[in-house]
Amino acid sequence: MKKIIILLISGLYTTMIIAQDKNLMAQNYYLQAEDAFNNQNYMSSIEFIKKASNTLGTTNSKILDLKIRSTYQAFKDRLLNKFETKDVIALKIDIDSFFIITQSQVYPKEKYINILNIKDEVEQWTIYDKVSGGTNEDSAIKIIENYIESIGGVASLKKIQTVEIKGTESIAGADLKLITKKLLPNLELTVLSLDNGKDKDLVIGKLLFNGSMGYFLFGEKKLPMEDDEIIQRTIFKGIVEELYYFESGISAELLNAEQIKGINAYKIKITSRGNVVKFRYYDCK
Repeated sequence: MKKIIILLISGLYTTMIIAQDKNLMAQNYYLQAEDAFNNQNYMSSIEFIKKASNTLGTTNSKILDLKIRSTYQAFKDRLLNKFETKDVIALKIDIDSFFIITQSQVYPKEKYINILNIKDEVEQWTIYDKVSGGTNEDSAIKIIENYIESIGGVASLKKIQTVEIKGTESIAGADLKLITKKLLPNLELTVLSLDNGKDKDLVIGKLLFNGSMGYFLFGEKKLPMEDDEIIQRTIFKGIVEELYYFESGISAELLNAEQIKGINAYKIKITSRGNVVKFRYYDCK
């Protein structure tokens, strides 16, 4: 028993020492970042502040404050290019994160207002894509093209005739299963079932679409698909719907970027003829 207690104390002590070392290292990086900022060496400041955040394994209001000010000044001094979409989006995400974790009642008023003023200016910056060199619509098209290329390219994707997507969610100790099958040109079957511990799952409901009409089945009840559902499936069709966006007169606009489960993602507004709107998200990488 004594050996176990000694090992636990030893392990706790070691953990505390490591944590202290990390805090000291992060503090040192922060001070170097602050010194670089004061000497108008903004790119070095950004690098040191990143090291401070990585060493801690997290961020905080103080770190984000300096990172935002350094990045903003780098843009103002043209050390960073406003036509570099990822850099602008990264700054906007840092600003959003600052206001999420920072309490205005506690944080120094002058510093808080400074970040607020930066936010107001940065929000006016139009997001461009340096590759397309054009508007938000050009950027959106380029992002979608890059996405198509990253998952195999147009030629390979158009060879796919069918796809099956499976998912399971545990609810109140029971497994709820969802299976969606899509078949070209525009057919869909979705089955929602419950694993009841028997050989055959209990089917709760089905969705069927034949390309022009569809319906839902719940037990013996058959409900026709609403018009807006049919329009969505008629316009946004195919196994990989992005392949058909620009053949169907669909427009795309890059709105901004958001963090989804810790991943920076472009938010793109997709508008079809008839003003049917949906939003798609693409990894910023």
